[in-house]
Amino acid sequence: MTSDVYVGPAPSEKDLRRFASEGVRTVVDCRDSSERKGPSDTPALAAPAGVCTVSYVNIPVRASQLSEGELEELGQALAKEPGRYLLHCANGLRAEVMSIAKTAIDHRWGPCKRPKRRFVWVSASAVSRS
Repeated sequence: MTSDVYVGPAPSEKDLRRFASEGVRTVVDCRDSSERKGPSDTPALAAPAGVCTVSYVNIPVRASQLSEGELEELGQALAKEPGRYLLHCANGLRAEVMSIAKTAIDHRWGPCKRPKRRFVWVSASAVSRS
C-alpha cells in the first residue's frame, strides 16, 4: 500500500526479523483465536526475546463483514505506535481489505458522485438496416 504499510498472510519468525529490520514497529493480527495454530502462533510470542521490538495487536475480523469498530480500533492501535506496521490475517485478504478501508478513511474518500448522463434507448426495430 505505502512504504509504511506491509500487508499479507501470517508472518513466520524469519519474516518478523526482516520486518523488524525494515522498521516495522506494530504487528496487527486480524485472525481470531480459532485460526491460530497454537498459543505460540502470535508474533509477540513466536519471536525470540530481543529479536523483534514490535507491538502486537489482535483485532479479530470476520471474513463475512468488517465493522466501523474494527477500523476505529486499528486507527487507535496505530496512533499509539506511529511508524511502519504489518497488517496480516491467515491469507492476507482481510488484512488487505482493512488496509484499503483505513486508507479510504484517512483520505476522507467517499462515495463517487456520478455525473448525470442522458441516454437515449433505441429499440432494434427502430433502426433501419441498409
